[in-house]
Amino acid sequence: MAKLEGWPRPVKAKQIVQTTQSFNSIQAAAT
Repeated sequence: MAKLEGWPRPVKAKQIVQTTQSFNSIQAAAT
């Protein structure tokens, strides 16, 4: 998720947060 730092501007900040949370949840479930 480090690549997000390269984005021009945090227009979809909320969407990024939701995606990150979902991704973390999937990883936790897969562990």
